[in-house]
Amino acid sequence: YFSTEEDYLTFISKKKNVNRLENAARYIKENLNSKINIQDWCLKHIQILLEEQEESYWENIILCVNWLNENQDSGIYIRNIQLPVHTKFIENNKGIIKSLSDNAECKDDFETTFGLKAKPERIRVRSLDNAIKIEILGKELEECTFDIEDFALLPEGLTDSITSIIIVENEMVYLTFPDVAGAICLWGHGFTVNILKTVGWLKEKQILYFGDLDEHGFEILSTLRASLPQAKTFCMEKSILEKYDRFLVKGVQPAGRKIPENLTDAEKETFMILRNAPIEKSRLEQERITNIDIKNSLFEAMG
Repeated sequence: YFSTEEDYLTFISKKKNVNRLENAARYIKENLNSKINIQDWCLKHIQILLEEQEESYWENIILCVNWLNENQDSGIYIRNIQLPVHTKFIENNKGIIKSLSDNAECKDDFETTFGLKAKPERIRVRSLDNAIKIEILGKELEECTFDIEDFALLPEGLTDSITSIIIVENEMVYLTFPDVAGAICLWGHGFTVNILKTVGWLKEKQILYFGDLDEHGFEILSTLRASLPQAKTFCMEKSILEKYDRFLVKGVQPAGRKIPENLTDAEKETFMILRNAPIEKSRLEQERITNIDIKNSLFEAMG
C-alpha cells in the first residue's frame, strides 16, 4: 500500500518521467495557439512526453507550431523561418510539430501542408543516342540534371525524338549504359522514380525499368507502374538471378513485407524467390550484370 502517488512513483522509479510529462503537458496547454484537443493529443503521445528531451525542447516545438499556424502559405524554405531554432530541429521534429498544428489531419507532406517551399526534385538524364542532344545555353549536352518541372516542359522537338525511357537504379550502370537508338537513360536511385508521375509526356513513351534484384527493387517497380502502367522490366527475370547467383548478397527486408502490386506473374515469381531466400542471399546488385546481358535483356523487352 502506498499512501501517496509520490511514494508509488518513487518505488517504481518513474517520478522523473511523470514530472517530465506533467511539465510538458502544462507548458503545451498554456502556450499552444492551436485548435486541437490538447488532452486527446497528450493521451496519444504519452511516450514522447515521458522521455527526457534536450533543453528547451517543448518551448521550441511550440514556437514552431505557433509560427506555422500564423504564417500559412509563406512560400519560404524551412531554413528561412525567422525563429531562434536551428533548421535541423524542425527537420527532425516534423511529425510532432504537425501533430500539434491546426493542420494535424492533413495527409500532405510537411512543406505542402504549411505552404512552405520544398527542396527542388531533380532527375538526372543521359542521352543514349548521338541524335538526341539537350541544349542548355547554346551548348549541346549528353548528360545533365533537371528540376522535375523543367523536365516536364522539355520542348516537343526534343521529346518527339525520344521513343524510349530507360530507368536504372545504380549510378555507375547509368553512366556506362550502352547506346540505344531513340533512348534516354534516367538515374532512378530508389523511390526517386515517384517524381516522374508529374511528367505528362512520359505517358506516351516506352518505359523500361531495371532495378536491383531485391524486394525493394520490385516495390519501386510497383510504384512506378502505378503512374506509368506501360513500364516493362529487363534484367529482373529469374534467368538473370540464376545466372548471377554467385554474386547474391545480404538484402534488407522491407517493413510489413507485403507482396507488391502491379507485378507480372514472372516478376512475382522472381520476387518470391528473393523473399524466400536466406537473408544473406536475397539481393543481386545490378552493377554485377554485364553490359552484354543488359543489352540482350533490354532488346528482348523492347520487342
